[in-house]
Amino acid sequence: MTKGTLHLLASISLFIGIALLPASTAGREGPMSPIASFVATIYWARADAAFDEGRLEVGLARAEQALKLDPEPPEGWSWLASVLVHRFGAPEFEETAEGRRAWAEAGLAVLARGESKTSEPQELAFHAGLILAFIGSLPLEVYEWPGGERAIWLAASDHFERAKSLGHPRADAASQSALRELHWPSPEVEGGSSGEGGPSGPIHIDHTHDYDVLGD
Repeated sequence: MTKGTLHLLASISLFIGIALLPASTAGREGPMSPIASFVATIYWARADAAFDEGRLEVGLARAEQALKLDPEPPEGWSWLASVLVHRFGAPEFEETAEGRRAWAEAGLAVLARGESKTSEPQELAFHAGLILAFIGSLPLEVYEWPGGERAIWLAASDHFERAKSLGHPRADAASQSALRELHWPSPEVEGGSSGEGGPSGPIHIDHTHDYDVLGD
């Protein structure tokens, strides 16, 4: 395990530890909620600045504080998950498949935690499906995901199905697309198709999925 990977795992452990701290009373329903929401916006801006400066632990702590102050909007949870998966988990930032997978798993964990706190859990469930679809669209060696392609697309479909049950309007189509990716053979597989008809099209993945919580 490389020094960089050890640093990554330590940072994620710190983030999980912060996440388990008791929630701030400022984030609860009541007269202080609008003020808490405004303060959370400041924390998001400061988190983004810390990430840009390479101060990972500081950025994670600030992001976690923002989520505690204003946990209901899904945009904050989605933004942080995207930062972990697509910024820090990008090949140009993280050299190893093990490290990239750790970042992806951390992003998915953020979304899972947010589902129980946000006012729009269907958005976070759908975003989790998009992350898995993004991973499934890449060569297997990029993430070396346990269980390979089958496990990735099954997990993506499960997330989309959960989003569907929560009322997301595009989740059913996304789930069907994920299952087609799983069952429809690739062109190089001998024997061609193994079912009736072909896939109607791939999932269109917006892998940034970065909600603009910081403003223009």
